[in-house]
Amino acid sequence: MKRAFASLHSEQIVGPIFLFIAVILGRLFTLPAQEASTVWPAIGVAMGLVFFYGRRVVIGLWIAYALGYAASYAIAGMGGVLTYTLLPVLMGFAGLAPVCVGRHLAKVLRFKPSMQLNNVGRFFVFALSIAFMAALLGHVVYVSFGMIPVDGLMHSFIIWFFSDFFSLLIIGVPLYFAFHYDKHPLPTSFTRSEGFIYGAFILFSVVLILDILPLFTYNQHRYIYSIFAIVVGLRYPYRTTYMFSLILLALLLFVRPLFLLTDMTTTVVDINVFFALMTIIVLILKEYSRGIERARETNIHKSRRLDNLIAAMQRLLSFSAAFRSVDERKTHHLAKEMFDTVVALFPKADYGSVALVGKRIKFVACKGYDTDVLNAMKFSRDKWALDLTKPYRETRPMNRALSAFAGQAVMDKHPRIKESIYVAVQMTENVICSMSFDLDENNPVSFNEHDIAFFTSLQILFNSFYVAESLSATSDALRTPILRALLRTLETYDKGMRDHHLAVASTAEMIAINAGVETNVVEEIYWAGLVHDIGKLGIDEQVVKKTEVYSVADFEAMKHHPLHGYDVLIKSSELQAIAQYVRDHHERVDGSGYPDGLKNTEISLGGQIVGLAEVIVSMAQRQPYAVALPRESIVDELNRIRDKHFDTPLIDIAITLLETNQMPWIEEKR
Repeated sequence: MKRAFASLHSEQIVGPIFLFIAVILGRLFTLPAQEASTVWPAIGVAMGLVFFYGRRVVIGLWIAYALGYAASYAIAGMGGVLTYTLLPVLMGFAGLAPVCVGRHLAKVLRFKPSMQLNNVGRFFVFALSIAFMAALLGHVVYVSFGMIPVDGLMHSFIIWFFSDFFSLLIIGVPLYFAFHYDKHPLPTSFTRSEGFIYGAFILFSVVLILDILPLFTYNQHRYIYSIFAIVVGLRYPYRTTYMFSLILLALLLFVRPLFLLTDMTTTVVDINVFFALMTIIVLILKEYSRGIERARETNIHKSRRLDNLIAAMQRLLSFSAAFRSVDERKTHHLAKEMFDTVVALFPKADYGSVALVGKRIKFVACKGYDTDVLNAMKFSRDKWALDLTKPYRETRPMNRALSAFAGQAVMDKHPRIKESIYVAVQMTENVICSMSFDLDENNPVSFNEHDIAFFTSLQILFNSFYVAESLSATSDALRTPILRALLRTLETYDKGMRDHHLAVASTAEMIAINAGVETNVVEEIYWAGLVHDIGKLGIDEQVVKKTEVYSVADFEAMKHHPLHGYDVLIKSSELQAIAQYVRDHHERVDGSGYPDGLKNTEISLGGQIVGLAEVIVSMAQRQPYAVALPRESIVDELNRIRDKHFDTPLIDIAITLLETNQMPWIEEKR
């Protein structure tokens, strides 16, 4: 019994207690009329808990519902064995069953915690459905026990229905939002700032409700609470929203008893509409403040993104040397290094693991799992995802593995996964490294085609190292698969770049050959042309894919991409030769270029050639903001910029190639 209790999660203890209190609070509003509760917070609490945690809290909530009803019947002095046994159990079912059905409906309608118009529409659909089912089932039970007179059935049903509907809005939605966005959504811990705002709220409420101040009554001035709603919406977490509603309900009940009011229909409309308006104000402002916070985090992310990306790419490229000397004893460290690098590159994954698959399967590193527990399980190599050609996508694999090999107790302590991507890398002849990257079952996002393309590119990059080493490749031979993998990585970032890169590389190669450049340098210029925009990985994706003319800020950001590309390439011994060409490809001989403002001979020949090739290709290919130019117009433009942007000999070579139709790939793309 002690072990079973210890295995319970906080939501399986705090949630039912929270619901029990909500049932008591709602039932106290019911006692004077015995028709239907004017305010019923319990169904909102149940919605928030069930929608987020699912089946694992249902039993506990059912017990809490039953105990809450039994306790409220005792407070009301209602006797009878059935009143304290069967009736509470049936009422618990009547309250929870509609919520469970609503959770399924919300999944079908893809309801998400946001104030977007489509999600608001979905909420009204399933909220109306839940409220109708709850009112119907509750009345069936109460009529069966003779607790509602037949002549008052319709009046009671309407009150019950609207009470449940407003509860879903006032309590359920903020609680559901709190589970998604607050670190501590349940009322188990508060900050000092929250304590202050709760204290001020309670003090103001007592003064207002008791009419302590002259000419300052609750009925006339309660909408001053909108000030609190605005403060909460802009400053405090989502949990504060539903807690304010519950606190004010309790104060209205105990400080100024609502049961003195005789018109129940007026009461249910008056109270619930007031609370609904306050809640809507808070949610709209929370969405606004979250937008501001997201923008702030985006700016912070942008400033850190480049450093993290370059560091990760440098580590990836450093593996090319590691694969040359890897053996069975070094695979453990190298696999962990690869895994840590991909985790840094792909923060979207909530969890992950990396295992060495040989004669047996051994986990060497994890994110969010217990490595010792995974290694204690006996996995079958035959069932392992080891496709070396492409990533393997699967739903809920770790859940099944934990359940099958470790039992429910271990599974409860580990994350529950809804989706995974597996990446297999050949380490040695007999050992394969298998990495998994997983999404939590409560994560609203899923892996998309861009994620698959990202992992495909990484898998090509990793496996190219082993292939090159297994063929006793020279440095030049190794450089080819590395660069191709980098190009694939860039293509996953912007699919429209492929044709542009190939055309620039081919054009640069043709100019270099006709300029009498040595063969090995021609090859370097070709590869520099192929990955000249690799630095765009460090630029905001929205700027890179922009279809209109760049703003001044956008252009300033884009001017950094040659530096970013240089920083990535210079750290690899195989790619250092082309790094300077990539850095210089936007420099101009008159000093008007970037990023260093170099002039004349300060610019590397390879950088000039790649830059000239890009200018020609950009004019010849259709752009989002410009049409493709005919060959004659390109020649005119090259004549205009000779000795300003590029040396005259290079311009003359390019013009000759154009006029003699030796750049057919440019014509094809017009």
